[in-house]
Amino acid sequence: AIAEGGFSGCTNLTKIDLSKISILNFGSFGSCVNFSGDGNGDLRLPSLTSIANHAFGGYGSVQCTGIKRVLDLGSVTTLPDSTDGSCGVFRNQINLIEVHLPDTLKTIGKRCFELCSSLTYINLPASITNINEAAFSGCVSLNIVIDTPNLESLGVNAFCNYGTKIGSLLGIENLGKITAIQNATDSNTGCFRNQKSLTYAKLPNTLKSIGSYAFYGCSTLASVNFPSSITTIGSFAFALALDDVDCSFDNLTSL
Repeated sequence: AIAEGGFSGCTNLTKIDLSKISILNFGSFGSCVNFSGDGNGDLRLPSLTSIANHAFGGYGSVQCTGIKRVLDLGSVTTLPDSTDGSCGVFRNQINLIEVHLPDTLKTIGKRCFELCSSLTYINLPASITNINEAAFSGCVSLNIVIDTPNLESLGVNAFCNYGTKIGSLLGIENLGKITAIQNATDSNTGCFRNQKSLTYAKLPNTLKSIGSYAFYGCSTLASVNFPSSITTIGSFAFALALDDVDCSFDNLTSL
């Protein structure tokens, strides 16, 4: 194990062999701005069973530049929540482009990949049941189709692009069994805000509410199914989105 804050803030640290490490505690490599895993940008942790918040993230406005690919996270089941608004497991790893998650993983925690602005690819294994608040907020380059058949909860602003930033998500294939896409926290946020490459969204028949600003600014969104389970659509949920889409709502009570 590496203790809490073991190498936190070691700005000149570039590489360590982590192949035998099973536990990373809070802030193990937090704000190690040049740490690159193996020295070439690849992070492999094949023996990992537990990882704590802020393990590799940049705190506050600190940007980390060394890690490019997360290739092995062992058998972890949880990437934990941020404990405040300024940290996350991989938050602010601005050169991170590719992540491979294990099929043991159930939870992607609050702010886990927030502001990883170069992140292009991440697999979302079928084991995932929870994607928490702002997990991928500010990941403007994320170019995937969301397919999470066992998802049970989707956090506030999970795939938000703040303000006028533009995202790259391609589609929403499966959101599992979620019952709500939650309200935005303010007028500059929203669960899928400004995903301007998003062309379709398949919503589950368990969904009851679509929160405020949920799909705000998704200007290429051309296909959305609205299951009869939906009773509430929040303010500006589809503002600046949905051109020429036929909509029918059997049980809508609040718009």
